[in-house]
Amino acid sequence: MLGKVGTTPDRGLFVSVFATGLLSAWIENVVAFAMLLPIIKEIIPMMGSKDPEKVNSNFAKAMVLGASYGSLAGGFRTPIVTEPNLMAFA
Repeated sequence: MLGKVGTTPDRGLFVSVFATGLLSAWIENVVAFAMLLPIIKEIIPMMGSKDPEKVNSNFAKAMVLGASYGSLAGGFRTPIVTEPNLMAFA
């Protein structure tokens, strides 16, 4: 997705939120976030954040929090993902 959208930090943040939300529409929210977390950890240094685990990087925090919020938002879209959605649609 980064190849199509671009590699600037704001677009990288958009891709992490969008990809996690899209994936969590079909699988569990936590699983979608856990699957994309290693990918996000590889994207962060590409965007210019040097050694994000030792330095307090606001961009790294935004990527991880954005992906977690994206997974929650993606889970609300379909009745398949969580049981409360099934009850609401019934």
